Amino acid sequence: MPDASRITPPVLHPSKGPINPVTLSIDLMPGFPISQVDSPFHAIEATAEAPTHWHVRLSDESVPADRNFELIWRPQPGSMPTTALFTESREDSQYSLLMITPPEVAQDETIGLPREVLFVIDTSGSMYGPSLDQAKDALRLALTRLRPKDRFNIIQFNSVTHRLFASPQPAVQAQFDQALHYVNALRATGGTEMLPAFALGLDGAVQPDRLRQVIFLTDGQIGNETELFATIEKRLGDSRLFTVGISSAPNSYFMRRAAEIGRGSFTYIGKIDQVRERMTGLFQKLEHPVLTDLAIAGEGWTQTDLLPVRIPDLYTGEPILITLKAPSFPNRIRLAGRIGSRPWQAEFYLTDRQAREGIAVLWAREAIHALTERLAHSSDQASLRNQIVEVALRHHLVSRFTSLVAVDVTPVRPAAEPLRTKPLPTDLPHGQDYEHIFGLPQTATSALLHLAMGWLALLLMLLFAARLRGSTQ
Repeated sequence: MPDASRITPPVLHPSKGPINPVTLSIDLMPGFPISQVDSPFHAIEATAEAPTHWHVRLSDESVPADRNFELIWRPQPGSMPTTALFTESREDSQYSLLMITPPEVAQDETIGLPREVLFVIDTSGSMYGPSLDQAKDALRLALTRLRPKDRFNIIQFNSVTHRLFASPQPAVQAQFDQALHYVNALRATGGTEMLPAFALGLDGAVQPDRLRQVIFLTDGQIGNETELFATIEKRLGDSRLFTVGISSAPNSYFMRRAAEIGRGSFTYIGKIDQVRERMTGLFQKLEHPVLTDLAIAGEGWTQTDLLPVRIPDLYTGEPILITLKAPSFPNRIRLAGRIGSRPWQAEFYLTDRQAREGIAVLWAREAIHALTERLAHSSDQASLRNQIVEVALRHHLVSRFTSLVAVDVTPVRPAAEPLRTKPLPTDLPHGQDYEHIFGLPQTATSALLHLAMGWLALLLMLLFAARLRGSTQ
């Protein structure tokens, strides 16, 4: 990979103890009353300042950066709005974050077309242990949810890519038994070559008689993300891509962004006891999309930048978030899409606007992402680069072409001494096996050395015994 040096920092052996401490303090104001706040992987203290405002902090003063932090909050029953609008004014522009929640639609209205489901599972060495166990449990559960009219296939990848069937097969008992045997035999080994797996899973085809869904289970420890994003966009066709992050510290940026490009969603599983709950929630969404092929419009909009450009499908229990920039916004928007095979549309009034700081930065990040993805297949590289730099500088953000620089004027190095650089070590992700990924640590006493010393001692004893036997004869 061209960026291998950026994703392969030295990793300390767990015996050295944790490093890279992290502290967190969060003001949570989602725009509606909250009934519950939780973090499944860290102990937290959550205090309600008001029904719509909570303060959250870690119970410990700091924690090692060896796993993802996840914060979950739930609205009070009956308080979830159909839409919520947060705005920020800056110079000559208005920035908004629009949240749209699913309409109440009976599930029998959304079953719709039969599905073609591709399960792509990472079996590289970094998945060894709990990560692969979780992925296999998730895959077994997924197979039981298929219907006879559905088709499916399984693709595994590490240093090589392999698929179970030459083409997707009907979800009948014979194929189910073969798939279950295939899943049970999966083992973690080799590197993480993800590009061939995407190329095999996303065929770029259009199937009007079938809903095609690709479920990608991985810890996402890869590089060359730009090429992967370009491949997804090029080969997606009418498929939907759903990423499932496995392990305590998956590459959430990559998997969340891949799902956005793929008009799907990202599901994170950090513990083995979350597999059934979170995968069941994902499968319910896959089986019952509320609205597909969404488009949004507002009366009188001019010079509006709406991101993401490709609006994802709307699923039960999962709102979509849209960032907008415009000189002004209307009081009413129109949302159109499809429920199953039927067209659907509704109008929403945006009179209840809540001022928030940071909305402009959210829009700018989305704009930089969108422009960066276009770089991979654009002939006008200079123009796109200038646009990225302009947005990044105006909103003080890091991008491929801009950086934030901190200057410390305190002298710590003699002027005559040359500058030196070195990679900084990181913590091993929680739950991973150091020896399986990196081999025996060079700083620890080697088991191979113990083995060699044992053989040498045995040889010396044999030589001594032979000499003693010779002297007695």
